[in-house]
Amino acid sequence: MNQLMYEPYLIIETKQTYLEPPIISSPIYTQSSKDYFSLEIKIKNIGNYPAYDLFVHPLKPLPSSLREKFTKFVPVLPPGQEYALGSISFQELEQINELVINIDYHNLLDDYNGMVFVLKKDYLDRPIIAHGRRRMPGILLNSVEDLSLVTKLLTNFRRTKRRQRVTNMLKEISTENQQQDYNGNLEEENSQRR
Repeated sequence: MNQLMYEPYLIIETKQTYLEPPIISSPIYTQSSKDYFSLEIKIKNIGNYPAYDLFVHPLKPLPSSLREKFTKFVPVLPPGQEYALGSISFQELEQINELVINIDYHNLLDDYNGMVFVLKKDYLDRPIIAHGRRRMPGILLNSVEDLSLVTKLLTNFRRTKRRQRVTNMLKEISTENQQQDYNGNLEEENSQRR
């Protein structure tokens, strides 16, 4: 058993989009194709386990419009799903030269981890990704890690069962309240008819 097997595997995908330039009749005014270029940035979980409480934020100082665009909170990113972080125009990317985004998350065992990706204007289709540090125990610590992992799994299992019980109880209470409201409305209608 290893804690790393419960980690989500997050990647960053970029997609270049070319926008249609506006038609301008002035012979003096010319623009390059870069002026109509946009880069869409997505985070995708290609692992077998979900990532919880993703907090996405820029690490380097950015203009306020870009800072707001790339500061997000995602409650959960299930396996096989993707989330659009946003898009950035070529002009914006030229102004900042590189985009450095940090993504913090919790795994299935509620362990905290994170990753950083760097997007440079020269390598738009290949962002540089750096995952957070993971502790790899020595031979003597493997049994302690396994005991810790089993404890976390059991606690997580109990927590899930407890959530299911509470959800079922709330559904029952809601159903009973709806039935009482219905019966009360019927009694009111019957008393008004008499």
